[in-house]
Amino acid sequence: MPDTIRLTIDFNKQKYNTLTEHLSKKHVSVEEALEHNLDAFYERYVPEDERKDIAERTRFENFDFLKNTNVPARKFSVITLRGKDGVLIFKSDMHIRFLDLAKIYREQIRDWEGVTDLVTLKSFFGKSVAIEPSWMKSIKENYSTNPCITMLAEFDFVNDTLKVLKNGESAWSAYRLKDVASAAFLAYQKPELHLSERKRIFDDFLSDRKLPQQK
Repeated sequence: MPDTIRLTIDFNKQKYNTLTEHLSKKHVSVEEALEHNLDAFYERYVPEDERKDIAERTRFENFDFLKNTNVPARKFSVITLRGKDGVLIFKSDMHIRFLDLAKIYREQIRDWEGVTDLVTLKSFFGKSVAIEPSWMKSIKENYSTNPCITMLAEFDFVNDTLKVLKNGESAWSAYRLKDVASAAFLAYQKPELHLSERKRIFDDFLSDRKLPQQK
């Protein structure tokens, strides 16, 4: 695991409880909000050349968790969120695959994307850990041969697209968010359907809706 330190601060209890109450409405904990803001301070005050140097020196420390590939509970998806307020890249401990991702988007995220920030959207993917954008090269190098990683996905709320790279595949697939939402709706319209039938309906709907590859 990466070399880390634990920070301890004193804060007014009433203020903390009130802050917790309001953040919970956005499905964000105080700790997650603090983590996000510390990352923002780091990006703001540490020069880019120093950040790159640290990212390069710690790249492999942050991928120690990839060495143990025999523990199912350690499976995760890598998700990128792109919005007007920036970019977030993180690993979700939920075993998310494309159909699951589409269901989460349709049922939870779709109505939030225009009124909230990326930190709030991140909270819909369960327990997660931030990933530095510079670490993505290492993620991709380990991806195809590592069963821990179930999928790479990128939500782009600026261009209304979703890109996915499934484990075992070599090329990304991109779709309009509205098409992904429609596919999920059709797949889950009948509660009695088996998962394999849901997946077939989902895949059939999207089969001719893949966006052209960008160069």
